[in-house]
Amino acid sequence: MTDCSITKNYIHERKRMCHKNSCDVCPLSSFSNGTNKICRVFENCYASKAIDIVQKWSDKHPQKTFLTDFLEKYPNVPLAKNGYPSICPYELGYTKEEYINCGSLTCKQCWNTPIESEEK
Repeated sequence: MTDCSITKNYIHERKRMCHKNSCDVCPLSSFSNGTNKICRVFENCYASKAIDIVQKWSDKHPQKTFLTDFLEKYPNVPLAKNGYPSICPYELGYTKEEYINCGSLTCKQCWNTPIESEEK
């Protein structure tokens, strides 16, 4: 779960939320935030409420990673003690060489890399 009280995470998740929703259904929009203030004004006036809204959305819409996608396709794959496959996604042809190639056999960073498109 992403902690949206951390600024970097909040901005990333807000951007992801905005890309996934049109303004008329976005939880931060003036149609949804209960104040009739546009999202940017709402964020400035009610920062903690904005964080709560983005956190709630983020929790309901976790970002797909190489690991979650792989486990959807291969739910019975044996995992190492750390909860990850014992091979890097690059070595399976799951990623482009220039994108990920750490060479680790239990590559948490590679497996936790988001793959969900940031486009609408």
